[in-house]
Amino acid sequence: MNLLKPYGLEVFDAYHSPIHSGSLIVKICHGKKYRPTPSFYSTLEMDKQFDSSSFLRFADKMRKKRYSLRDYLQTIRDKGKTIYAYGAPAKGNTLLNYEGIDNKLIDKSVEINELKVGKLLPVSNIPIERESKEDTPDYYLLLSHNFEDEIIEKNKGSGVKFIIPFPEIRVVEA
Repeated sequence: MNLLKPYGLEVFDAYHSPIHSGSLIVKICHGKKYRPTPSFYSTLEMDKQFDSSSFLRFADKMRKKRYSLRDYLQTIRDKGKTIYAYGAPAKGNTLLNYEGIDNKLIDKSVEINELKVGKLLPVSNIPIERESKEDTPDYYLLLSHNFEDEIIEKNKGSGVKFIIPFPEIRVVEA
């Protein structure tokens, strides 16, 4: 709300959503066009638990875990196994770059979105190719983790193992 105020913008509704493994949906308007909704007040109250110290604790936790996924993938590669990324979402690319994972560890990312096919993931230079049942790796690093259930179901019986990076690293066989 502090970021919006200088521009004459006000929050009139806000709520938590499960999309993308948890999101805060915020609706804004110019001035005081709308009365704040009950969900705005309840969300504001619930979010009071998140102060600067809670964000610093989270950042410290992430710093301690940094490179754990990269090291895990390196162990798999050292055994001669192939690893592709499944999906090419922005949140997945953020994870790859934070962990220092690049095209030396992941051969390619597979996608169904034609707008991404033929491109490279930024910084990691991992090529994005069209998903194909004829070209499957030993492991997929699931970057579209918010669609885990659907993706695992879609690949059932393929024998491919999925590395799920959140909230802890785990492997699921399709």
